[in-house]
Amino acid sequence: MNQTGYTKSFLHLGILLAFSVVAIIPMMIDGIPGGMDIPQQYQFAQSYAKSVQEGVLLPVWADQPNFGYGDISVRFYPPLAYYLLYVFQLLSGNWFDATILFVISMFFVCAVGMYSWASEWFPKNSALFAGIVSIFLPYHMMQIYVGTLFAEFTAAAVLPFCFLFVTRVCRNGKWHDLLGLTISLSLLTLSHLPTTLMASVVLVLYSIFSLPRGTFLNAIARLAAAVGLSMATTAFYWVRMITELDWLQHNTERFSTGFYSYDTQFVLSYLFPFTNAAWSEPKALMNMIAVLTLAATLIFGVAFYRKRNEIESPPHLMMFSLAGFTLAMATPLTILIWRAVTPLQKIQFPFRWLTLFSLFCCLILAAGFKPVTDYFKTSRRYLVIIAFGLLLLFIPFNYSRMMQPMFSYPREYLNNVVTRFATGSSYECWWPIWTQSAPPDPNLGPTPRTVYLPDRVVLNDRPFSVESWAQAERRFVIEAGREGSARVATVFYPHWKAYVNDVPTPVTGGDNGLITFNVPAERSTVLLRFEEPNAVLYSYRISQLFGLVLVLFALFLTTTGLISRFSQKLPK
Repeated sequence: MNQTGYTKSFLHLGILLAFSVVAIIPMMIDGIPGGMDIPQQYQFAQSYAKSVQEGVLLPVWADQPNFGYGDISVRFYPPLAYYLLYVFQLLSGNWFDATILFVISMFFVCAVGMYSWASEWFPKNSALFAGIVSIFLPYHMMQIYVGTLFAEFTAAAVLPFCFLFVTRVCRNGKWHDLLGLTISLSLLTLSHLPTTLMASVVLVLYSIFSLPRGTFLNAIARLAAAVGLSMATTAFYWVRMITELDWLQHNTERFSTGFYSYDTQFVLSYLFPFTNAAWSEPKALMNMIAVLTLAATLIFGVAFYRKRNEIESPPHLMMFSLAGFTLAMATPLTILIWRAVTPLQKIQFPFRWLTLFSLFCCLILAAGFKPVTDYFKTSRRYLVIIAFGLLLLFIPFNYSRMMQPMFSYPREYLNNVVTRFATGSSYECWWPIWTQSAPPDPNLGPTPRTVYLPDRVVLNDRPFSVESWAQAERRFVIEAGREGSARVATVFYPHWKAYVNDVPTPVTGGDNGLITFNVPAERSTVLLRFEEPNAVLYSYRISQLFGLVLVLFALFLTTTGLISRFSQKLPK
């Protein structure tokens, strides 16, 4: 790339950053939207923050939620969004500014990814157009302004890079593209599970469209290598998540029926009454998002299709097929697939497919940008007005339906209340299956600990003293008295091990889901420790090894690239 090309690219990045800031002006003025999930989001972030502060990069147990009784959310929910939020909190010194910086960054990263992906197919100006639109996509706005879905919002930012590097691996097969795809897939896995599951299906289909005819075996090998490397790098997360999933309330039938059932959350279900899916109001938010996004894309898509023969290697079949597929997966039109493929049902909300549908609509907008603007020089210039007019409808729609939440957290209020989120009740889906009655009821607010146990350790009124009480290890001494079962103010989980006077002692969940174990009559020193199983420990080592390999590989590619550029500038 020459100097002019670099200058133009930096200018485009500056434009994308400026629009990313514009997108969160209402948030800066009114405060952080008070979505239903926001207490849980900040609780996740503070669980990771506390662990890092204690010197443990990856927490094994969340000990603050439920007023100190803890939960197992950190073993199942992907960590990337919350590490990022914590980093911004360290930089800014407070959670309000950290959230603003986080949202701007994710808007910007998504826009840059969309810009880079579209640049693989279309001119830079068309790609810039797609990058700008990706920021203001209604579903993208919904993720942060309505749901405050930090994890899903982060995954949406990573997704374009996954498609970008699949394209490059299939086209070029260069090592740095394989590295880019590995990192992108790893970050996606660590962002949001439902998005990762959906993207896995679409990335396979996209790869099939992108495979070169002559050297497709090499491309398949590189794609498989990237998938394998990303799985090894993220093994520390998914191994313990998969092996322990049956212990989580979220995986029970309760959280896959009723409101959480996939057949109650389809988009445009009122158009498909014959499917017996739950009927939704035409003006419901997700329906309006789908209709508006589709309408804004149609003219650009038609204009591109009419001039596809004038564009080198137009990806029209890929774009239109995958845009149609992702939209269909969000509607009852594919209800038979949902019924047959059980893993799909774990997504819970089919409207989540609008994340992928929106991205392919952005690609279609990039494809149709020049053909539509060319109409301005003809008698059909009214098509330009209609096409861009439909896109501009995003602005009033976003502002009226999403950017004015019923409740928001102003700066001072948020910074004061976030600490309460850390120790408050977690959502019941993050409790183990045997603790229905142990953690405080979320509907009761800050229930005193004495409702459950009068102190951290209870055993026949025997006095005790705490030597240390860390996230994954507790040491205390129970004075002599009548023997019996000690109960500890911590939710039971099979990985908690007790050592009474250095003797391993069986731990159970008692009759209320709290840690319970037998203690003899004499004065007893107790060590309560969270011990990972061997499979999880091995996954940690695998991730460390392959993470180091990726870092060394990246340094090698960077060094050789710099040496190559320097040698080209030397006089011959």
